[in-house]
Amino acid sequence: MLLALLLLAAQDPPIDCAKDQTQLSMNICADRAFQAADAKLNRQWKIALARMKELDADYDRDRREGDNSIGYGPTLLESQRAWLKYREAQCAVEGQYMRGGSGEPMMYSTCMASLTRDRTAFLATLLEDH
Repeated sequence: MLLALLLLAAQDPPIDCAKDQTQLSMNICADRAFQAADAKLNRQWKIALARMKELDADYDRDRREGDNSIGYGPTLLESQRAWLKYREAQCAVEGQYMRGGSGEPMMYSTCMASLTRDRTAFLATLLEDH
């Protein structure tokens, strides 16, 4: 079922997400919302990681004796990898609310979009704080 949805979504059928209320259209629209959120996340990720690497380059370790930190960039990368695993697992759990039903993909995609938008906002705050 999920494979069929993905194949249909890949074909980009003409659906008006503001009006169409069939389960299939809601599933496709939820996936489209996630794809859009994920694209924004990827752009924000590149900006945030580049900034963290700049901070690492500017950091004078010689003046900070005893600092064993791995740095902003590697720490952010580790955090992002852990967050991606969390997002996948959390949204799998949320999809289980409609386990085996036609709404399961919508639940999963809605969760993925929501958590992705939250993470994008967090990454943007890293730029504000530094």
